[in-house]
Amino acid sequence: MNVKTLASRLANSGFGRINTGIFGVDIYLKKVREKAYVVGLLDFGPQRSADMAQVSALESNLSVIYGTTDIIFVAFAYDSYDARCRMADLKNFWVYNEQSCMLEIYENQPGEFLNLRAMIERPERTVANRILSFNNAVILVNIIVFAVMEIIGDTENGIFLYEHGGITAQSLFEKKEIYRLFTSMFLHSGISHIFNNMLVLFFIGNDLEAAIGRIKYLLLYLGSGFAGGIVSQLYYYQQGELYTVCIGASGAIFGVMGAMIWVLVRNKGRVEKAVLPRYIIGVALSVFIGFTSEGVSQSAHIGGLIGGFLLAVLLYRKEGIRE
Repeated sequence: MNVKTLASRLANSGFGRINTGIFGVDIYLKKVREKAYVVGLLDFGPQRSADMAQVSALESNLSVIYGTTDIIFVAFAYDSYDARCRMADLKNFWVYNEQSCMLEIYENQPGEFLNLRAMIERPERTVANRILSFNNAVILVNIIVFAVMEIIGDTENGIFLYEHGGITAQSLFEKKEIYRLFTSMFLHSGISHIFNNMLVLFFIGNDLEAAIGRIKYLLLYLGSGFAGGIVSQLYYYQQGELYTVCIGASGAIFGVMGAMIWVLVRNKGRVEKAVLPRYIIGVALSVFIGFTSEGVSQSAHIGGLIGGFLLAVLLYRKEGIRE
C-alpha cells in the first residue's frame, strides 16, 4: 500500500480530489446525503514532506468551508513515531507504517472512517493473485475439456458434441435434461472457437473477479451461462429448430462483459485500469461479429449479457459508507 494506491481506491469509491497547492498533501472529498467527508493523504517520504503548520491550517479551513468535522489524515511514513509526533496537532489521523506495512491507529483516534480502513488493509492484486484466480481456473478447465474431447473424437462434429453434453431445444424442453445447460458451457467446436473465447475471458474475467470477489464471480459466470443457454434454447424452440446443437462459453463470457459494465457504471466509468468505453466498444464489436458470422448463437450472447448485468446489480456493492 502507498499513497498512489490509496488515492486510486478513494477515486474509485466516489471521492473527488481537491487541489490545495500544498506540497506533499492530497485531499479527497465525498458527499453523502449532503454531508461532507474529507480524507487527507500525507507523504512523509524523503522527497515529499508536508509543512505541518500548513496542514493544520488546512484542516481548519476545510472544516469551515465544507461545514464538517468528519476529516481524517492518513500519513505514509517509514518512521511512524516521527509521523505521529508531527501530526499531534491534527484532530483525526492514522499512520501507515511503510516499513511494517501496517496501519497504526492510536489511542483516542477513530477506529473506522467510512470504509477507509478496509481500503487501506485490502491486499493489492499481486501477480500470484492474478495467476491463481478463479477466472484462470475456469479457463484451464475449458482447455482441459477441449483437449480431452479432441483426443477421443471430433469437436467439430455436432452429433459427437451432443453425445458428450451439448444442448438442443428438444433435450432441454422435452427431455428435461437440465444438466446440459451446465455441460454445454464447457464444450467448444474447433481450436479457433476455444482460442477466441478463452482469450476474451482472460482479458476481462480477472478485472471482474478483482472487483466483486471469487465466489460472486463464479456465481455470476455460471448464472450468465445458464441465462444464455435458456434464452438461446427458447429462441430455437420458438423457431422450430429442436435439434440445433449449441455449445460454448460465449453466454457466460457475455455475462462477464455485462457485469463489468454495471461495475464500471457504479464506479463512474473506471475500476483500476478497466474503463467503461473499452467494454462498451468490446460488446458492440462482439455483437456485430455475431450477426455477421455463421454458426453463432446471438440469442445466447444477448441472454448472457443481460443475465450478467442483472446478476451484477444484485451481487455487486461498491465500497461506500458505513454509518
